[in-house]
Parts: sequence; C-alpha cells; structure tokens
Amino acid sequence: MQANTDKLAELLDAMEVALKNSNQIEAQDYLNEIDQLLRSLTKEDLAAEEQSFTLLNKRLIEISIVYTSHRDDMKKQLFQFKSNSKKLSAYSK
Repeated sequence: MQANTDKLAELLDAMEVALKNSNQIEAQDYLNEIDQLLRSLTKEDLAAEEQSFTLLNKRLIEISIVYTSHRDDMKKQLFQFKSNSKKLSAYSK
C-alpha cells in the first residue's frame, strides 16, 4: 500500500519540478501518470491510504496554485515584451 503513496509523491515532485522549469508538456505527462495510478487503485487501497492521499492532494492543490501564479506572471511578461517590441518598431521607423 505504501508503494502507491510513494509513487504518487514521486510523481507530484517530478510534476512540480517540471512546472517550475516551465515544462508544461512534461508536467502534463506526469499528471497523466498520476491519473492512471489513481484510477488503478481499488476502494480498499484508497481507504487504507486515505490520510496519505489527503496530504498529497493538498500538495497537488498547492502546486496548482503556484502553476497558475507562474502562468499569470508569464502572460504579463509576454504582454510587456509585445508592448516593448511595438515601441521599438515605432522608434525604428
């Protein structure tokens, strides 16, 4: 039973690193693995590891919040880059 929790924690860690490195494709792959792992568990498995899964779920929510914030920052930077590019184009004319 603990092996499921350990594997899930390992996948969450890897997904968090991928998101911090702005590697969304890799993060999505880890998320797919997490989904497959959770779908393969029986009700008995889930009940036996409920507390561990609850803690891991909280981590997943925290990672999601960080990712959303990171994504919003990237959008702001992209907007600023586009704005600066337009200004440079206007000055070069």
